[in-house]
Order: sequence, then structure tokens, then C-alpha cells
Amino acid sequence: MAAEYRLPLSYIDVKRDFGASGSSASTTGTISAGSNVLTLASAIDFKNGQGIAVVNAGPLPTISVPSSATATPTGTAGTTTITYAVAALDGAGGVTASFSFSTTTANATLSATNYVALSVTAVTSATGYAWWRTSTNGTSPTTTGFIGWTSGTTLDDTGISVHTPPIVTGITSTAPSSATADTLVTTVASGGGTSVITLSGSATNAASSKLTLHDDTVSISNAVAYITGKNGGTLYFPQGEYAITSNITTGANTTIVGAGWSSTQANPAVSSVLRLSNNCTFALGGPFCSIDNMQVDGSTNTGAGDILAIAGDNPHIGRLFVWGSPTACGVHFAGTSSSGIADGTVDLLVVEEGCPAILLTYTTQCHFGLLNSVAAYNQGVVLDNSDNNSFSHLHITNMNGSNSTLLTIGTSSSSQSYGERIDYADLTGASGFTAIEVNYMPNILGAEDINSIGHLHVEGSVTEFAFNNSSYGSLRVGMMDRLSVGWATPTPSLPAAIGSANAVQNTNPYSVEIYQSGGIGTHIVDMRTLDNGVPDQPVIRLDPGDKVYFATTIPSSWRWKGL
Repeated sequence: MAAEYRLPLSYIDVKRDFGASGSSASTTGTISAGSNVLTLASAIDFKNGQGIAVVNAGPLPTISVPSSATATPTGTAGTTTITYAVAALDGAGGVTASFSFSTTTANATLSATNYVALSVTAVTSATGYAWWRTSTNGTSPTTTGFIGWTSGTTLDDTGISVHTPPIVTGITSTAPSSATADTLVTTVASGGGTSVITLSGSATNAASSKLTLHDDTVSISNAVAYITGKNGGTLYFPQGEYAITSNITTGANTTIVGAGWSSTQANPAVSSVLRLSNNCTFALGGPFCSIDNMQVDGSTNTGAGDILAIAGDNPHIGRLFVWGSPTACGVHFAGTSSSGIADGTVDLLVVEEGCPAILLTYTTQCHFGLLNSVAAYNQGVVLDNSDNNSFSHLHITNMNGSNSTLLTIGTSSSSQSYGERIDYADLTGASGFTAIEVNYMPNILGAEDINSIGHLHVEGSVTEFAFNNSSYGSLRVGMMDRLSVGWATPTPSLPAAIGSANAVQNTNPYSVEIYQSGGIGTHIVDMRTLDNGVPDQPVIRLDPGDKVYFATTIPSSWRWKGL
């Protein structure tokens, strides 16, 4: 979306002043073990002194291969044999050899109720695990290959679609019989702009035709260090993509600002994108820090930590879109028992995926405007040892994984949350999910300590509440409306083409939700002809008279339901 942020008279430009590439260009490269000469398939925009990453040219992982795993059918068992494989991830692009295991009693059709619960014995120092379905013997689905990666040691195969893993993770489409090496991260010593580059560091392992791309970690780290040394300032990221492969933490009084944000994943054509891979975190590390008008893409982060961490008082998030991963928390307000976070503000935060999408720990008296969690893994928004925060609009929908919880308040007897105030909560989930889980509520001292939701909207076959070691008195709901699945309403044809001229209007006298797959560049035109780009997500709401069109990609399918 177009930038609206006005830069101060004095600021640091990460490209102009510290040589960051801001480039999403990539190619493949070949390098011999022990060599620092890299031959590229094509000469792209590398410059001398810039960072560079070569997949699988680093050292082999030192963590162990998984040695034990189980596949346990859940629901209605059957007589079908399914074989799986699991490998451990080291957080630097390396993957161990895989371990094979199976079940002989799987249901012939996997689903959310009849699935196979996969579990691996934890590997010391592993940051996550990659999983493959290697044979099915006629089970539906019949496809084999990579089915996902997790930070924890479990995964439920509910008939997960086989898909191609992001190559920058080091994970392969088929289960590896031997280990794959880490990513080599170094700098361009000479030859920038040509097809033969001399690197500052040498390859540990040979890599043939492997993904080669920019790495801006050093440039951004140097820029952050400079601002920290000046006791704060503004760091500007012009439009483009900035790859980070190691942790970066700002000092106090640091403002991070981009040239635009987008709801389309990793879209440097219209936004400023921080792309995090390996096991790394970008953190606002001091008080009075802010981030605005940007996108943070952590979808290839294979670590179990945080993608964006907020670790100081008085933080501010303006307009931010974050893509999480199955292993890492999307946005973590990471207070501690000795150093909590207080007095923060969030205007608009959208987190797609993440495990969980948004986590608050030891956070108090912060105000959140619009908080939107889409397709998170297992947990959407978690309030953990936090109190007296306020939320204007909390929207959580379309979770990944079975037995997921959309909103969790408190997580254990030592991690209680109270006094949380939510004006409007819009929660949508499927069968087997829980909308709100309240755990270990402390003894109520007064009305101000009760968690409250002014207006609660729950949709889908989700279970509304779960109270664990708590009671109904620990959550006050002013008004609740409950829609199981909506009612069937005529579904019009998909748009004929992209663009506003092909917009489809809701001509019904009631609002509808559109369940769509694959649409990119979503725009809604309201009755006053105001054209708004909205986050690309599986569910779109249209009020009577509203129109919807797609600027980039038309959905492969959609289904309309009345509200």
C-alpha cells in the first residue's frame, strides 16, 4: 500500500548509507568445497561488499538424526499402512537424514476426525522438524512427499496436501537419505555484477546449481549499531526486499519505517519487506521503539523462536503485515518477570500463520487497534502472564492444524492473565477447534480484574469456550452472536478477469462471507465507491452493495454464505 509516513529531516537510509541491496533477485550458483569462487547461472545485481547466501554450501548439521518416531491413528482406525519420515532442522539451513516409521491401522480416508498423530523423540539442539508422507497404499489423499515442518515434536496428518517446501529452508521435496548442508552466508569480495564471483568466505561443502541470493544482515546490523550509538533515530527501508539470516536487535528510541506495506506475501514491488530465514529474530530491543509501514516475511524461518519480538516499554506498531511460519511465533511482545512491557500501542497488525501468530507475555496496559490473525498453527492469539491490555477489534480465523485454539487467556498456574478488555472479537473456526480457552484464572480481587469481551462473534463449527482450572466467572461477555456455518446463498461466477472493471457485487439485502482460495490483490469497493485494498485471506466479508475484485490473481474457487 502507498506510504503515508513522513520521514524526519534526519534519518538513516539502509541502502544509501549502509549498502543494503534491497533486492529480491536470485539465481543458482556452483562452488567447490574449500573454494571461494562461485559461478552463477546468470549475472544479477550483486555488488562488491554486499552480503550473499548460497544454499547447502555451508557445513553439515552437527545435530543427531531422529532415532524414534510413532504414527498413531486417531478417531476411527482402519487397516491401511502409511509410511512417514521425519528429519531434524538445525536452524541454519541444514537438515539431517530422515528417520522412517509407519502405521498399519490408518483409516482409508484421512480427515480432521480420522487422522494419524505423528510424534518424534526430541533431538537435542534441533530448532524444528520436517515431515514427509512416503507411501499411502491407497489412502486418501494418495499423494506422497513433504507435508510440513513444526517447531514441536508432533504433527497431525489430517490428509495434509503435499507441497513444495521453500528452497531457502534447505528442506527437500522428498525425504533425505543423507544430511543436507547449511546455507553459506558471506560477502562478495570481487566480481559483483558478473557471473563469476569471489567470496570473502569459502564453501565447506560443494554446491551445484543451488539457490543463490542476497543477504543484507551485515548492512542492517551496522545501520542499527550506528543508530544505537547515537541513542536512537530513524532507520528507513526503501521499497524492496531485505534478507536477514541472523538475529538483529535495535537499541532504545529506534524507529523502523518502510516505504509501504502489503497484504501480499513478500511483495517488494509495492512494499518494504524484511525477509527472515534460518533461525533468526528481528527485535525492537529497547523502550520507545517503533515499526511502521512495512512487511516482515518469516515464512522460511525454520527456528522455534520469534520472527518479530517487542522487548521494551512504550513500543509502537503502526501498519504492519507479518507472515509467520509453522515453527516460529509471528509477533511476540516478549516481556519477562523482571522486565515487563507496558504502555504500548498498535494501530493495525495483521499476522498470517505463525505458531502462535501473536503472543503477549508480561505485557500490561497496552492498547491494540485492529489485530488480525489468519491461518495460525495451533494457537492464534495467546495472552500469557499479561494483564489490563485493551483491544478494539480482535479478528482470528482459519487455523491450521487439528485441535487448535483461536484465543488463549493464561497458559498455566504460573502464567495467568486478567483484566484483559476486548471491545469486539470475531472468531471463526472449524470442528475440533476452540474459540476461547481460559486457563488458571487467579482469584478475582475486583470487577476490574475480570477478562471481558464487549461483543463476541463466533462462527463455524468451533467449540465456543474451554475453562481449564478456571470458571465461567473469569470471563465476562456482554453480547454474543453465534453462526454455525452461515446459510447457503447463491454463489455468483468468479470475476472474468483481474481489475476493478470485473468487480462482483453483493446484490443480497444481507451481508455475506466469501470463502475463497488463491485470490491475490483483494480489493473491496463499498457503496460510497471507496476502493480499499484488504488483506488476502481465505474469508472476505461483503456488506450489501459492496463489490470485490482482484488486482493480481483471481481465486481458483469461492463459495458465498449469508450472515
